[in-house]
Amino acid sequence: MITICSRWEKSQMSPELEWRMWKQLRGAFGINSFIMTPVVHEFKTTARMQQFDTMEEVLENCKGQRVFLEQKGDLKLSSVKWNNLLNDGDICIILGNTQMGNSHLVTKSDFNVRIDYESNTDLYGINAAAIALAYMVGQ
Repeated sequence: MITICSRWEKSQMSPELEWRMWKQLRGAFGINSFIMTPVVHEFKTTARMQQFDTMEEVLENCKGQRVFLEQKGDLKLSSVKWNNLLNDGDICIILGNTQMGNSHLVTKSDFNVRIDYESNTDLYGINAAAIALAYMVGQ
């Protein structure tokens, strides 16, 4: 099972647009659930989407191996054995937004992964997720 844990990109786009983009990724890559922060009251909690006030609460509620996608992650995306992770059980892909990452929440048992790219820019969490998911399925 794949769970996406992310911070809403509220300052750069509307949550409604962002949620539509997340649902596209869900359909393309078989994402099972989302856990988002902070709470956007227009969206109700469902079996596929939960919301919490803080990322700490999000992490308390994600089940499986935690894979942080961070700009300065320790591991290259290409060095992660995605098939092994998926075969071992559930994974949670954890993303920040353009205002805040999650590197301060990484523990020794987590994977702290970076996506190498040519220019020094911040990716939207949904863009980073799309890259990682495409890599995960062997693109």
